[in-house]
Amino acid sequence: MRIVLIICFASLVTGVCSAQTTLFQQDFSAGGVPANYVNVSNPGMGQFNATSGGTITNNTLQFDRSSGTGSGHFSRSTDLSPSANSMYIQMDFEVVSSTAAAGNNVVDFYVGSGFDNTVQNPTNADVYARFGFNFTNTGYEFSVRHVPAGGAGAIDSPVFTGKKTLTFVLNNTGRTITYLQPGGGTQPLANDTYDLWVGTTEVFDGLPVLTPTQATTDFKLRLTSNVYSAVFQFDNILIRNINGSLPVSTLDLKTTINKHAVDLSWQSVQQPQIATLFTIERSADAQEFVPIGSVQMAEDATRQHTYQFADRSPRNGTNYYRLRQTDADGAVTISKIVTATWTDSVPAFTITNNPNPGTSITVRSENLPDATYLITTLTGQPIYCQQHETPEGEVTLVPQRHLPSGVYLITASIGANRLTQRLLVQ
Repeated sequence: MRIVLIICFASLVTGVCSAQTTLFQQDFSAGGVPANYVNVSNPGMGQFNATSGGTITNNTLQFDRSSGTGSGHFSRSTDLSPSANSMYIQMDFEVVSSTAAAGNNVVDFYVGSGFDNTVQNPTNADVYARFGFNFTNTGYEFSVRHVPAGGAGAIDSPVFTGKKTLTFVLNNTGRTITYLQPGGGTQPLANDTYDLWVGTTEVFDGLPVLTPTQATTDFKLRLTSNVYSAVFQFDNILIRNINGSLPVSTLDLKTTINKHAVDLSWQSVQQPQIATLFTIERSADAQEFVPIGSVQMAEDATRQHTYQFADRSPRNGTNYYRLRQTDADGAVTISKIVTATWTDSVPAFTITNNPNPGTSITVRSENLPDATYLITTLTGQPIYCQQHETPEGEVTLVPQRHLPSGVYLITASIGANRLTQRLLVQ
């Protein structure tokens, strides 16, 4: 807390995950090149040990194999931490080329242990579970494939087009577990089996894993060197454990810009006594996020609910948003990142409690980031007060003494720019 002309900044409190832990998360929203997302020896939660053959295009990891030659991969050989024996793996996938030659199992995704950082596929003995991608001879289409040992008896899914979220659920716990399926509802999964979903369609149900004795610490995606003509993209890669708890599914986080605010909306469905609070976080660079508000989980949480929040003080330019979901046991889950570009550059502020009793004045600003506020009499005498900034972007001014009845001036200053509003104290 500081005296007027100095702004108080809200601090971010970091939560501790104890269940449904996020093991890996990357959405490529920072752009750049693939090397920015690699740390060979000590990768963080959103980093690979190695990647090759791709580019960062439109905030996705894109592989261009329109010529039909060349290999590519991304791999994580440093063990995911903490160790997990159940996994809920999601990634967005889309074929974005207008033409593609037919080919089966030309891209494979593996989970296991002892993986290396090369483009070579791991041995079957190192793989706990895997699935493959097929392309048709019609552009934009793909299917997924169950790949047993030796390849005999492969099973192909129906064909899909457009961007789809793939959900790969693995169970190596030694018992049957239950998870929240995409789109809502619950699903049991027997030990040493996996389910695979494309969007909200379950394409493989309880299929056997490749090597039941293998651990689930590493992952790798590999393109074969003869991959058939296609350009395709991966995005929003999220890996978390299940740990015997039902994870909450947060669906379709969206932003909408109106005249006065950026509106956020999302849907969520869960089992009772799991999540209690959504915290909305905002960033100017998709790296450092601060909380700007919170929304309580609905009491009837077994059904799908729609939630809304308005950011009435977005910054000019691109704003990045995400949800931090806090569960009843203290576990934290973070959503994917969405963006909104705010272009209204006209600065303004309003006094929300005017007339005022003279004890606490609340100011709501637009396009006045980091402004300072000063209260004066009509003759220019300053009124000293404490200034607090709320996560919602409002500013509260608390005079050191009760203001007598009369008319005062509140001036907002940013550099050489000043705006003034009259305040009536009754």
